[in-house]
Amino acid sequence: MNRNLTLYRAAVTRQQAQLGELRYALKHAFDGALKPMVETLLASEKLSSADLDELQSLIDARRKDSARPPKSKR
Repeated sequence: MNRNLTLYRAAVTRQQAQLGELRYALKHAFDGALKPMVETLLASEKLSSADLDELQSLIDARRKDSARPPKSKR
């Protein structure tokens, strides 16, 4: 009995695939408008207080990062 084994590997990472799908949905379902997309997700999902705290922490960290001056390239 001769069995051929073929192994497959993803061409993109899970994170790349998720980002691609998110960008597609943002562009096509929300005309590129992030605020309505987030509002829809927040309204449609049952989020715990802990979930909301975690989301707020992510926003706070992003805000803090964007407030820093860019690193100079030498």
